[in-house]
Amino acid sequence: MDDITLEPKQKLKDFRAVCLKTGAVLAFYYICTIAVQLVGAWFKQTVSLPYNAMFGIGLVLSSLFQYLLPITFAVLLLKFHPDKTLFTPPQKKAKAMGNLTAVYGIGQGVNLLTVVVFFALSKFLPDVTFDVNDAFRGIATGDGKGLTAALMMAFVGVIVAPICEEFLIRGVIMRSLMPYGSGFAIIVSSVMFGFMHGNFHQLFYTLALGLALGFIAYTTGSILTSVIMHMCFNAVGMGFLVFQSVVAVERVPEAGAEELLYASYGMFQVLIVALAIAGVWSFFKRIPKLKLVQFVDDFTVLSTPKKYAVLLTSFTVIIAIALAVDAHAGNFLAGKLTETLFPTVSV
Repeated sequence: MDDITLEPKQKLKDFRAVCLKTGAVLAFYYICTIAVQLVGAWFKQTVSLPYNAMFGIGLVLSSLFQYLLPITFAVLLLKFHPDKTLFTPPQKKAKAMGNLTAVYGIGQGVNLLTVVVFFALSKFLPDVTFDVNDAFRGIATGDGKGLTAALMMAFVGVIVAPICEEFLIRGVIMRSLMPYGSGFAIIVSSVMFGFMHGNFHQLFYTLALGLALGFIAYTTGSILTSVIMHMCFNAVGMGFLVFQSVVAVERVPEAGAEELLYASYGMFQVLIVALAIAGVWSFFKRIPKLKLVQFVDDFTVLSTPKKYAVLLTSFTVIIAIALAVDAHAGNFLAGKLTETLFPTVSV
């Protein structure tokens, strides 16, 4: 048998292997999210510390289990060797960052559309509940604890999460899949990015944001720009979270802080809508230029549909999908394990 016959077979074998490893990374991530909930429950049951200390420990545990461990696992499993180009600034920095408005508009536009759809569903389907204020409850409490917790969460959300998520998704995963087609690599890594956020509301806009950031990382040749854009995207929401906490902590009934809180929330929503509209408009203006981008696909052993078929039928991907369904349906597995192992801890 000659080398011409062996080469496609080896390429196909390598592709199947990377599909299995990609699925294993996502499955491992979900296992880590379950593990951190169990560790957190154990901590609550055995340790009694002040609120802010417990909150900070929770963020450290989340960062360890949801960022450091999955990244380490992915790097070792995929034998990823980052080179200097990973964080190399693009040659045309201003031009690259000029896409920020469009990227923000794509993510936030889909986010607002998701809010509208979920809100409509909650009105017509009794079993569907949705409250736009849920994302801001529990942090901005008026007992002096909220501001410190919000600042810690902002640090993780604006600094830690963008760096870790971009390194894992646009760095390790996307670059490992790039030999099998740039479009395939961007789409698969973006879907993983969406699913890793673990709930239906975030799934759709993080998928859209992931596609945009993947495109930016691909065209600039590094993840530096996508990291900065990711930070900017998260900073808008986290900035309001900190502001809301300040108002709540300094709440004085006669000063009308309750009204200020609702007014600021309304202004924040107006700002988000305005930024989303500007971003979507900026995106459509850039479509002619986007069409000029060349996507490379030198992997001709399989057609594009067959590549996705191989990926989706890999047993590790099937396991990851099952865990993703559980996570998006309410974390029943983690809840049941916590209830069984730590019955005194509320889930």
